Amino acid sequence: MRGTLADTRANVQQMQRDVNALKERVDETRVQMGKQIGQTSRDGDQRVKNLETRLAKLEEDLKAQSEVLNAREEAIKQLRETVEAQQKPIPSDGLAEGATAESDAIRRDYETAWRTLDKKDYKAAIGRFREFIKKYPKSTLAVNAQYWIGESYYAQKEFERAVVSAHSSRSSRKISAISRSRESQTATKVARIIIRPPA
Repeated sequence: MRGTLADTRANVQQMQRDVNALKERVDETRVQMGKQIGQTSRDGDQRVKNLETRLAKLEEDLKAQSEVLNAREEAIKQLRETVEAQQKPIPSDGLAEGATAESDAIRRDYETAWRTLDKKDYKAAIGRFREFIKKYPKSTLAVNAQYWIGESYYAQKEFERAVVSAHSSRSSRKISAISRSRESQTATKVARIIIRPPA
């Protein structure tokens, strides 16, 4: 889509140059017409009309291309927002299942660690999630905290640590719907790292 957008932008710019060139030719033709009124007035008038017709057509095309470009830019913006919304984890991830079983203090500590991760401060997030696991090893959210440690290492391109953390997450005995989902996501990411490490 970016290639098409770039092509459309290039077309619009070329059309603008063509329009400017035609305007100059129209002006030159008018000047020449003033000098040769006697002999070629009919031919000159026809050429001016042809140039003006072409100019009007190019201006219409330019306007249409600009509208297409604006529509595509808006579509790209909406697509980006949709993709970002789908890729961005929900801040309360992992809390829905454990929310009723966990105390307010546990949930607050988990959310604090999560907010650090959400701000993309991965190093600090790793520390906070580790503190959470150390403080609440039996919490239903401990598996999620371990998972997010692995994700933080992955985001920092520390792939070996991400794999080790992923295995720690998978070896946990806490089995829940979220844990099984995390285990599946972790296994997929580990396989990707092993098969083809990101550049």
